[in-house]
Amino acid sequence: MNAGGTKDIILLIDDEKHLLISLRDFLASEGFDVRVAQSAEEGLEVVKSITPDLIILDISMPGIGGLGFLKQIAGPDGRPRHPVLVLTARSKLEEFFSKVDVDGFLAKPCEEAVLLRRIREILAARRAAARGSGPVKVMLAEDDPSAATAIRAALESAGWPVVHVNSGPEVLETAPV
Repeated sequence: MNAGGTKDIILLIDDEKHLLISLRDFLASEGFDVRVAQSAEEGLEVVKSITPDLIILDISMPGIGGLGFLKQIAGPDGRPRHPVLVLTARSKLEEFFSKVDVDGFLAKPCEEAVLLRRIREILAARRAAARGSGPVKVMLAEDDPSAATAIRAALESAGWPVVHVNSGPEVLETAPV
């Protein structure tokens, strides 16, 4: 859910119909409002009528493809006007996309938990940027290793980056002033 209490809108753009259906159903079950497009061109039509909180974009598609889509949604500064997570089977493109102004890159196939964590990280970072603050992190002060592991896993699966410390003095040393 976003700050307004409504569901975050995710636009999935991929030419693999079975992937669109399974991802749409999975993300909807996680509380997202999911829209789908089977081509970059169809995705461009969708963004004319909605403002997605995140676009999950395949790169290798017929037509203008994912790179063409990115060019079409770029603002005057060359950056995409919407947050974009590239999800593609072309894993060798990760280095290329580290230099392109997208919010994230994942290679297909990926585990649902990994995808969900990355989506939540991107949404949290975008909200923090919109508020004018830096990235939001959670400081976990817990000296019990098993409890710390469980709590950290739960927070990270919800999209929160976690800094773990073991004691009160470490909190004082680590916390921003």
